[in-house]
Amino acid sequence: MNVHDPATWPQHPGLFYRRSSRYGEIAHAFYESTRAVCNARTLDPGGGVRPTPGYTRLCSNCIGVLRNWGYLSRSEEVEET
Repeated sequence: MNVHDPATWPQHPGLFYRRSSRYGEIAHAFYESTRAVCNARTLDPGGGVRPTPGYTRLCSNCIGVLRNWGYLSRSEEVEET
């Protein structure tokens, strides 16, 4: 998984990714809720922007939660580049 490439982020029904603002660099994972899985962000209904390769990266706390939920194995390397 590459934290800068949304195409490599875990996919599952109900799981989606959004940035908290149009200008924010960090995307958060959401699971059937407007509250991020890391509890750091809440989106307004219908709010947020889909992450786009090149200027968005996935929140490190969300990565930890997804790993704990079994979406990423502990042996899977998360690339920062």
